[in-house]
Amino acid sequence: MPKAKRKRKGLFMLPKKMTSVKLQHPAKTPIRTCIGCRKKGAKQSLVRLTYTESGIIEVDTRKIREGRGIYLCEATDCWEKGLKGNRLEHALKVPLHSGNATHLIEYSKRFAQNR
Repeated sequence: MPKAKRKRKGLFMLPKKMTSVKLQHPAKTPIRTCIGCRKKGAKQSLVRLTYTESGIIEVDTRKIREGRGIYLCEATDCWEKGLKGNRLEHALKVPLHSGNATHLIEYSKRFAQNR
């Protein structure tokens, strides 16, 4: 008894000879949102803040630290909006201590001067 022919399903099936061909996709740039101005931008262009295990919110310069993180633009206005309101606390889901807030404001001012 002869073997039954296998039917191919779907619209985009490749011929049998071309099944080993791999389609290449261009590299995608990760997009993140600034919590200060709500604008979207490339991950590399934004500054990342993370909540550490010790309970401190720190700037993650390498952008690879574990834990919950948020992103802010380099503009001082975005830092002030994020720190004055409860946007930072809401995004990180932790309370912001006053000493930590002043440290982050000083960092944003030094960051703006170095640009």
